[in-house]
Amino acid sequence: MKTIKITILLLICWSTALAQNTFPTPSGNVGIGISTPLSKLHLYHDDSEVSANVGLTIEQDGTGDSKLQFLLTGVQRWVAGIDNSDGDKFIIGRGLDWSQSKNFVIDNSGHVGIGTLTPSKEFEVNGTILSNNFMSSASNTTYNHFIRNGTGAALYINQVESNASLPILRLSSGTATANQNVRFTVENDGSVGIGTTNLEGYRLAVNGSIRSKEVKVEANWSDFVFSDNYQLRTLEEVEQHINENGHLPEIPSEAEVTENGINLGEMNAKLLMKIEELTLYLIEQNNQNQAQQARIERLEEKISRLENE
Repeated sequence: MKTIKITILLLICWSTALAQNTFPTPSGNVGIGISTPLSKLHLYHDDSEVSANVGLTIEQDGTGDSKLQFLLTGVQRWVAGIDNSDGDKFIIGRGLDWSQSKNFVIDNSGHVGIGTLTPSKEFEVNGTILSNNFMSSASNTTYNHFIRNGTGAALYINQVESNASLPILRLSSGTATANQNVRFTVENDGSVGIGTTNLEGYRLAVNGSIRSKEVKVEANWSDFVFSDNYQLRTLEEVEQHINENGHLPEIPSEAEVTENGINLGEMNAKLLMKIEELTLYLIEQNNQNQAQQARIERLEEKISRLENE
């Protein structure tokens, strides 16, 4: 008799479950819309039932928003769901309402926001980004990097603090390898290279032309030429140096400039030195001309007196 009662009770529960489209199983799994649930809670919707709603909806305060809330020790902590009142945004966050829940959002335009409810671009982060690797690459495990179209232009950031030999940042094009086709580099010591990774100890190395409205160079100047103890070469000594070397004293030769280039500040100072020396030669020549002119005038005066006697 007891067995019959239990059987009848089970049949009633099963009939109730069928009426509600809910199917508890002996395994402890519960199915909603499916009689063979594959997990502890399995929700199923037949695509042919186009008019039926499917999903898990928890509506709070009659707002019409679909929310799933997670509680911790009885206090509401996290909420996930669709904000129907603001363009059907999917939001995940922490707080009692959507204005506080702005940790993650996907709006109806497909824009993704982290830390903001109103992303203006396809991806917007209101805060700092930290990543171990933006895009996996077996050959670049020491870099965080962005790569356009898989193998196009790339941004590489050194993520190994202990390796000071690696550059801090590099931009390359047409390759997925950090040290090929490098267009811009910032080395670990702060030196910058444009079009080259061979900086040769310079703080800024550019493989190409530079256009600028103004360049300021700090250098030692050449006014020492005008000091009283400066030993100005005679023009005969300058002539001899030119005949023997093919260039002015203190000025590098064409071969030296072709091989090593020039230091802009140093070269300007040397050119000024030659201009100042040339000025001294002109002053000396002018003094000689004036002395000669005075002598000529005295001689002409004597000749005139002799002719009148």
